[in-house]
Amino acid sequence: MQLNAVVKPSSGTSMPAGTVTLSEGGKTLAIAPLASGAARLSLTRLAPGTHFFTAEFSGDNQHEGSASLPLSQIVVTVNCSPANPHNPGAPAK
Repeated sequence: MQLNAVVKPSSGTSMPAGTVTLSEGGKTLAIAPLASGAARLSLTRLAPGTHFFTAEFSGDNQHEGSASLPLSQIVVTVNCSPANPHNPGAPAK
């Protein structure tokens, strides 16, 4: 799963720099640097169910750090069958 975080300055036009930390229940899941005000955070091995993520901007010399409100995301498991090995291109059984 990939989540994108966007950090916008509360005033002025300078683009924020620093990092965004994504966490759940106080546990850090991913950290990514800002590039042009955005950070791309990749998550793997999430258990099925509802997760509540919080993103925190580290701040820089011109912008104070900040944190998001929790974002809920539902993770589901999808079972996929392999293609029919006796007839390539045929749908899975």
